[in-house]
Amino acid sequence: YAMEKVKKFTDAMVRNIKPSEKRTEFTEGNGFILRVSPSGIKSWVYYFKFDGKPQRFTLGRYPALLVADAREKASIAGRQKDNGINPIQQKK
Repeated sequence: YAMEKVKKFTDAMVRNIKPSEKRTEFTEGNGFILRVSPSGIKSWVYYFKFDGKPQRFTLGRYPALLVADAREKASIAGRQKDNGINPIQQKK
């Protein structure tokens, strides 16, 4: 898969991203990622390390979860991680 850096996600930008043959991930940093599958499904993901292990926390799909809401969920997950709480465990 490919990873591309973007300045800042906007709904117009995300709506206009076209799928490619391989899964593509776009990030504005801080572990906040938009994953675009070859089938065109767009999912928000928060990547982080917990206990030294990389973790992937799925926030939801676009357009059901818009940019601002996804960013807020990633921010909350980041605060949980900073407080020693694994957001994935918190969700369960």
